[in-house]
Amino acid sequence: MTSLNEISREICRFIGLRKEAAAGTFHMPSDEDFSRWAQEFGLEQEMLEAVFLALENEEQYQEKVEPEGFRKLLPVMKTAEAGGSFYTITYIRQFENASTVFLHADWEEEDHQHLKGIDHFSMQIDERFSCRFEGGGGGDGTYTHRFIVSPALPDDLRGISLLFTETEDPFFGKPSGKKMVFDLSI
Repeated sequence: MTSLNEISREICRFIGLRKEAAAGTFHMPSDEDFSRWAQEFGLEQEMLEAVFLALENEEQYQEKVEPEGFRKLLPVMKTAEAGGSFYTITYIRQFENASTVFLHADWEEEDHQHLKGIDHFSMQIDERFSCRFEGGGGGDGTYTHRFIVSPALPDDLRGISLLFTETEDPFFGKPSGKKMVFDLSI
């Protein structure tokens, strides 16, 4: 008979295999898959959804670095247009242990009456840096997203690109299709 410890170890191995296969992309099984698996294995569908949601949001469980020891502002002034909105990064705040990136969104109110809320974005750089959404705020026709990057970005930003991927929800991370790349080298 297999012990619970051996089964738990195998679950961990399969989680690692799934993470490797996903290669950093969001992949939530369909409602049909969850329903079928719940019946097949005698489990609750909501529990399965919660488990897979936790697997998709591993960054929520990583140690959260808080910026400390402000050093300077790095001017950036990069702009992109996507979906009728303008997105701008004006500067990056440099700290001893992290950097903060502010993505500003601007739009004409009458052009976006169809929107059901503010766009949510995730940010990626490369495997050297961990990026997390840290909130934001705004008003009519404008919104600012704040991201924390650790370790701190180099002061010389050549070779650094920021990839922003719009997500349907700030917590679930399912991509909507809108992507923007800000090449900080140019």
